[in-house]
Amino acid sequence: MKIVDPLITIEEGKMGAMSRYSLEEFYQNSESSPNPLEYIHEQIFSLPTSQKEHQLILERLRKKLLILGGMSYSFCSYPNDLLLIKQDDIAIIKPDLAVFKFLNERRQVPDVIFEIISPTNQAHDLVLKLDLYMSFKVSEYWVINPLLKAVLLFSLDEHGYNQSDIAKNEGVVQSKLIPEFKVDLAILFKEQ
Repeated sequence: MKIVDPLITIEEGKMGAMSRYSLEEFYQNSESSPNPLEYIHEQIFSLPTSQKEHQLILERLRKKLLILGGMSYSFCSYPNDLLLIKQDDIAIIKPDLAVFKFLNERRQVPDVIFEIISPTNQAHDLVLKLDLYMSFKVSEYWVINPLLKAVLLFSLDEHGYNQSDIAKNEGVVQSKLIPEFKVDLAILFKEQ
């Protein structure tokens, strides 16, 4: 397999063909790939490497959750893999941040996922992952765009995702699922 783009995999000699891969092939390629990989709908996607601004935003989100969370939430974050399984669909993803609420029962799917997009992976996060997270019933999906200094919040209802909040440059975005979790864009996008 030749990875020609952070989002598309093309087998040598099959330009333009979207090939299907087994989990074994995914793991073999993960070991040799210079970039992190994700496995979605039997396809392998190469992700861009994390930039400094991306890491700062991720660290600010983690700290905010740690302060709020206590014993109420657990989370996993990039570069850890998250395995999603539904009937015959398996996805191995590397969300920037996935939050699990502790309720009476343990969920196998995160309640909230945050993705910080880069210029090279916007379609991946805004189309492919939006659809994936909706199909796995992730209650909230936050899309953070450092380039535009914008945050989009999608909330799941019986019809699918609805854009429940948006802010650009300034303002506060508040979680519908975790009401005490609010993000002030001035702080989130503050330079060093």
